[in-house]
Amino acid sequence: MTDHSPRDANERDIPDDDVERLAAPLRAPVRFGEDFDERVMRDVRAAARTTARAPWWRRGPDVRVTPLTGLALAAGLTLFAVLGRFSAGPRAVDSRSVAAAHASPDTVYVVRFTLVHPEAHHVALVGDFNGWSPSATPLASATGDSVWAASVTLPAGRHEYAFIVDGERWVSDPYATTISDDFGTSSSVLRVGSAS
Repeated sequence: MTDHSPRDANERDIPDDDVERLAAPLRAPVRFGEDFDERVMRDVRAAARTTARAPWWRRGPDVRVTPLTGLALAAGLTLFAVLGRFSAGPRAVDSRSVAAAHASPDTVYVVRFTLVHPEAHHVALVGDFNGWSPSATPLASATGDSVWAASVTLPAGRHEYAFIVDGERWVSDPYATTISDDFGTSSSVLRVGSAS
């Protein structure tokens, strides 16, 4: 069992009667003057009056939000956002939609076709716009990597197309709408101009 008797700085035991003699004044109740309570309360009341008289920016905000207030704020913000969308006033106009709306029947669009195919050595674009001819629109790999691209001018309307990889494999565009013909071959669909 460990001895827990008090020791001095030189690790000598301090007798119990010395410890009691030193601790006795610490156990005695603290005596304040007769007017101690009155002085404390006077200072507390003075501090409260000073805070009440201070301008609001020195006191800090006193914000109280009930659930009903929060709901009213949310409803007001929603109403503001909805009415703001339907309010009259100038709006930014997408130049592409204006061009498509005012395009003449003989307007053509430049469309860039791209296929990412790491194993391909040759890629061709076939579609209803080039008579489905594999030799009409070859794609080029500008950097010699797996990205093949070609730009084609197309009239407004709906066009079907596909890629032919290495002269034999028919590949639909993975980023376009796909349809199948009566024989189960998949082609991609592109809508250009005002027909989109």
